[in-house]
Amino acid sequence: MASAIVVGATGILGREIVKELSRNPEEWKTIYALSRSKKDEYPSHVVHKHIDLLSSADQMAKDLQGVEAEYIFFAAYLQKDTEQENWEVNGDMLSNFLTALNHTKTARILLVTGAKQYGVHLGPPKNPLLESDPWLPTPPYPPNFYYRQQTLLHTFCAAHPAIHWTVTYPNDVIGFATGNFMNLATGIALYAAVTRELTTTTTNTTTAAKLELAFPGSPTFYTRFDTFTSAALHARFCAWAVREPRAADQAFNVVNGDAQSWVELWPRVAGRFGMVVRKDQFSSKTAGGCWWWRWWWWWYQDTWEAFSDVFDELEEAKVVPKIR
Repeated sequence: MASAIVVGATGILGREIVKELSRNPEEWKTIYALSRSKKDEYPSHVVHKHIDLLSSADQMAKDLQGVEAEYIFFAAYLQKDTEQENWEVNGDMLSNFLTALNHTKTARILLVTGAKQYGVHLGPPKNPLLESDPWLPTPPYPPNFYYRQQTLLHTFCAAHPAIHWTVTYPNDVIGFATGNFMNLATGIALYAAVTRELTTTTTNTTTAAKLELAFPGSPTFYTRFDTFTSAALHARFCAWAVREPRAADQAFNVVNGDAQSWVELWPRVAGRFGMVVRKDQFSSKTAGGCWWWRWWWWWYQDTWEAFSDVFDELEEAKVVPKIR
């Protein structure tokens, strides 16, 4: 049986990794969930450990006393105001953690990053986005902390040949974590719940069919295709990849497997919260169909189902009121 350390265990992606591993106690005998605070209840084979990733390597080493595992999942992230600050803070967190880690037993370290790898936050990127694409140079581009983190990880593994690395690039993550509002599904759910409440209060409308939910973005954004990543699907991929020899020293785009537009998704969002799309809503014809997923169903996640599952979680956690 294997052991694991999940760093950033209360974040959207880290939380799902803990959940996925904990479902298989016959495979994962001990899982260390590392974070500053404990926000979830865990089964007996999941051990929460406090760690402050902003502290020094020496302090982290004290926090990590007695903590060692074969597989490390680093899913921690701290949003800062500038890309330079992101480079410094998030790079230092990983650097200090690797210095503090007792890696005697470690065989693989999986680093969770994202689609900013390709500069999607800087303007329209090249398509398709390929793992083999060259990194964007600085200058003219601002520093990308994913590059620093990956360089640190590559260097660490090169210095310790028994340890291999794996990196994931999820995009537009759909997931839930207690107290975490920096995610798409939670923002949409809150927007829909507030719109419904304000519309009902203002118009004294009780008939759900009369409530309208306007898309809060541009026509271009509404009609273009995008890919999303279910946090649950990403966790399943990580649990597989970290023990798969062919995934050693490789980076992977991890997305649901379907290409979606808000033309398709937004009416479902509105219906999920008891509303309809505004009659004057802009729209566009789209061609769809993701037939090949039937061959690779274990790495496929329907994007709408991922949103719907997270909306259910948000209602159960009382982040938004139950509609149905």
